[in-house]
Amino acid sequence: MRIVNTILCLFLMISCTNQISATGVEFHDANGIGYHSKDAGAVIKDDYDLNSPPRIVIVAIENSTIPEYEQQLNNIYEVDAEQYEYILVVADTEVAHKSGYYTETAVAQKILDDELFTVAIYGINGEVVVSSNEVIDSDSLIQYLTGD
Repeated sequence: MRIVNTILCLFLMISCTNQISATGVEFHDANGIGYHSKDAGAVIKDDYDLNSPPRIVIVAIENSTIPEYEQQLNNIYEVDAEQYEYILVVADTEVAHKSGYYTETAVAQKILDDELFTVAIYGINGEVVVSSNEVIDSDSLIQYLTGD
């Protein structure tokens, strides 16, 4: 019976993770306009007359006081958003950070899936390039953003 429960728990964890990855993430800009990670890059490219669709960097947090959040933001800010063509989306389970790109708190909870911190990068076609519960350093961010 214990083996069955363990297998069931593993299956549910994999299903939730794959469902979030497969369905993508909904988010908003400071004006409240909604986007979806699957097509946001193309929409933002057209709306802002960019040369190519931006990648999407999502930082999901349990709350804004955890040290990983500050560390990750510092690493992200070291990487020029215009040069590397990305937007930052903050997903906080306590409050929607409406001064930039953000998710609703319920979406942040789904992304975290019982973790305190997650960072994910979506490619120009809405695919998940990387997802980690550890802080990603600026050099690695550049590699993920450029595909090198």
